[in-house]
Amino acid sequence: MKRVNIQHERFGMLTAIEPTDQRNFGNVIWKCRCDCGKIVYKSTSYLSKDRMCSCGCYAEIQHQKQRRDITGQRFGSLVAMKPTGKSNKTKQRIWRFRCDCGPIIERPISEVTKKTNPTHSCGCSRAWFIGNSEHGRKHYANLEKNRVMGTNIMEIRRKDEEPTKANTSGYQGVSYITTRDVWVAYCRFQGYYAQKTCHSLEDAIRARQRMRQIRDSFIKWYDSPKKKDRRP
Repeated sequence: MKRVNIQHERFGMLTAIEPTDQRNFGNVIWKCRCDCGKIVYKSTSYLSKDRMCSCGCYAEIQHQKQRRDITGQRFGSLVAMKPTGKSNKTKQRIWRFRCDCGPIIERPISEVTKKTNPTHSCGCSRAWFIGNSEHGRKHYANLEKNRVMGTNIMEIRRKDEEPTKANTSGYQGVSYITTRDVWVAYCRFQGYYAQKTCHSLEDAIRARQRMRQIRDSFIKWYDSPKKKDRRP
């Protein structure tokens, strides 16, 4: 959206001072002052978009917030222990947190401090809420009855179903990730979500088949007549 005159208007942290003779694809380049005092030159198309406009210092401010020390601070049921030294894909610092119920989890600061649906437990708070309802008690009782070494026997006994319409591979447990241009094979087993990234559909299918073979061998061991020593 082009503006005739945006002089003295604010766009995020930038204030338009005056137009210049420069153009960028027909857009006027404006001389702007950032709240930090730096002078930058931005086009009207840049300023008119819904974003936090700045000279570049806004990103640094956010990174400074991510680097702040939160050791010992409490976020719901979570208490910050120490940074892991790792970062996620958006370069957010990942911290280690201890939940009041015991488990230790790793999450970026933004996940526990965001205003909407923050992570404030290892998942126990949601489990407590569900588990204390009549439906939840029946659900968890059924899970415990069929659970062996972290695996729900009834769940993994089921054969692979026909892929849904949303499936891009035609094979259950194999999906194509467009943003990364890779194929992913995945399978749940013994409380873990196993996942393998492949560069071809054939490799992903073979990886999923191997995962299925491991589950089938577990079922075969469980169904064997030797019940005294249940260690595969």
